[in-house]
Amino acid sequence: MVQDALPFLGFDFTRYTGFLYQDIYLLGLCSEEELLRSLHFAKDYCLQDGKIIPYEYEMLMEEPCYWALDKAGLPYL
Repeated sequence: MVQDALPFLGFDFTRYTGFLYQDIYLLGLCSEEELLRSLHFAKDYCLQDGKIIPYEYEMLMEEPCYWALDKAGLPYL
């Protein structure tokens, strides 16, 4: 289970990190190195002033939100 695997690897389970692990990594769309790089990105991003990576389509489609995440280099945006 992704909820168990991520904390074991040292990462918080969120909808975004779950997406990375289950929908990207387990389907073979990225390597272990790419997964870890993306998980570290998410962890570092969220540590900055308590930012969150939204998962709702409506929030992601808001232009300021999308451009901020794109500029930050959010993997698999």
